[in-house]
Amino acid sequence: MAKRVVIVGGGISGLAAAYALHSSRPDLEIRLFEASDRLGGNVGTDAIDDFVVEHGPDSFVVSKPHALALCRKLDLENQLISTPPENRIVYFARAGKLIPLPEGLVLGVPTRLLPLLFSSLLSLKAKLRAALEPFIPVRKEAGDESVYDFFARRLGTEVAARIAGPLIGGIYAGDPRSLSIEATFPQFRAMEQRFGSLILGMLAARGKNPQSAPGYFLARVFLLLRQLLPHKRTAEPAFLSLKGGMQGLIDALARALPQGSVTMSTPIASVSCDPRKTEQPALVTLANGQKLAADAALLCAPTHACAKLVNDAELSAELTAIPTVSTATVVLGFERSTVRHPLQGVGFVVPKGEGQILAATWISSKWQHRAPAGRVLLRAFLGGPELKDQL
Repeated sequence: MAKRVVIVGGGISGLAAAYALHSSRPDLEIRLFEASDRLGGNVGTDAIDDFVVEHGPDSFVVSKPHALALCRKLDLENQLISTPPENRIVYFARAGKLIPLPEGLVLGVPTRLLPLLFSSLLSLKAKLRAALEPFIPVRKEAGDESVYDFFARRLGTEVAARIAGPLIGGIYAGDPRSLSIEATFPQFRAMEQRFGSLILGMLAARGKNPQSAPGYFLARVFLLLRQLLPHKRTAEPAFLSLKGGMQGLIDALARALPQGSVTMSTPIASVSCDPRKTEQPALVTLANGQKLAADAALLCAPTHACAKLVNDAELSAELTAIPTVSTATVVLGFERSTVRHPLQGVGFVVPKGEGQILAATWISSKWQHRAPAGRVLLRAFLGGPELKDQL
């Protein structure tokens, strides 16, 4: 008899988990249950008045390779699109103006010094502090730290507060002083440990500093001086999407699963586990009262929903204690002639204290074929950790 795995939740996590299990263990019987009448959770795409409108994310981060690898496994590589090179510019709101992020600055880590030095986004003191990052000692203490603390330690408090914190906080709709660097961008922590520097780690990833290693003081000086030389603009895409929208990833995952393995419009009432049972220790009870024994149950629903499903009081309390935030996305379509801004870029980030929204994306500049001719599509993001202050 085939072992059975029940997956609760048909969002991107549940679908990706089901696909991974089926790919590695085709002998398993997989049963995925989704409470709503559609798959994808927050990921979804609609066509509205000839606009391509995303429910949630419009892309995925290139620096985290898992989504790209998944697209390739699903034969979606020919559907991948990137932002046009001339529009790979991110702006920051400061004192009522939009200031472009200096070229070569990757999530606050400078790989080019001249653009940083001539930018008005940071004070001179902050620029010099960021440039000295390769000479900052590596943190020896074990354990995690917040996104803000990590970047403040490596690049200075101004970079952490004005650039790195808002960027990563915007991606996760969280407070950079609470977000874990290990949970969000562990590759930065790994760079520090391996190269002794984020700047040198970034350059190594681009094949520009093969001899850099902790302790090579002269190599650090040489590489920093080389970054003062003029460079040809070669901005790399930070995000990728699919031609028809992110719904394409959801549809491809659903198609790749065994026929009959997905059941929608079926809420789950509870999930319990009896460790004393050697066979099918998990018991999943559907909202209609039907019970389904399983060898394993995987909860891929939001933590607050999972807290109500498990029969373990301690686990339920731990799930309930995980902080979450709410966000809202406002999609705006305009006639191009009514928008005075050139919209050459992907949009702008609003650091804390600079405005009422978290960020805005110029969708029709970021991705082709998202708006009909003569019109533009924009998105604004509200809520997040500051929501309580906005109510």
